[in-house]
Amino acid sequence: MSDNDYSFDINELSRGTLEQLYLALVLSMAVNFADTYAMPIIIDDGFVNFDQQRRQNAYQLLTKVAERTQVIYLTANQPEDNVELAQLKI
Repeated sequence: MSDNDYSFDINELSRGTLEQLYLALVLSMAVNFADTYAMPIIIDDGFVNFDQQRRQNAYQLLTKVAERTQVIYLTANQPEDNVELAQLKI
């Protein structure tokens, strides 16, 4: 939904936006079920289509989610290629 109450069809969203929507849905479900079902969240290079700011925000969100449930983030990037990820405490 945009500021002027225009709703978008899912096919109109960019790949990056779809991935952000998917991440929000998965993390919200995982956090809500964390107390009942203890299972890790596994993400395999899940932020490749995010720009730097959105990727940083996603990493900060994962840090908060990791307080409730285990988060495993897999990436082909070297830590020096991704300073934000290397500094995470997940």
